[in-house]
Amino acid sequence: GFGSGAGGSGFGSGAGGSGFGSGGSGGGFLSGLFGSGSGSGSGSGSSSSSTTTTAPAGSNLQIASMSPGAGRPGDQVVITGYNFGQTVSVFFNGVAASIRSATRNTAGLVTIICSVPQGASSGQVVVVSGGQQAVAGNFTVQ
Repeated sequence: GFGSGAGGSGFGSGAGGSGFGSGGSGGGFLSGLFGSGSGSGSGSGSSSSSTTTTAPAGSNLQIASMSPGAGRPGDQVVITGYNFGQTVSVFFNGVAASIRSATRNTAGLVTIICSVPQGASSGQVVVVSGGQQAVAGNFTVQ
């Protein structure tokens, strides 16, 4: 006689993620009488995605406005838009700007106040947030 047993398996899921685990199988031949098998499995899922906006997940970062379009290093620039993530960075032609403040109103419009960085040159202003990037516009360093 021969006997075998199969292991167990488990599956778990969480918002934004899933996990799967399976157990092994065991078989045995013992004195022609019986076989045994054992196994265990577990799964878990978790989500690390989160957003500070009220927009549906997966919405694209959108820039509504940038003003002024020209200035000197240290000058304040205001950028507005939607669908920002929890973090935001602003680059003036590749040079990172310091963020003075970031606020969101009840309609979901985010207002970023930043300073033109030292060493910046005229070119595109790029906003990076929530794993996305968008061009706010062109800026002329005076």
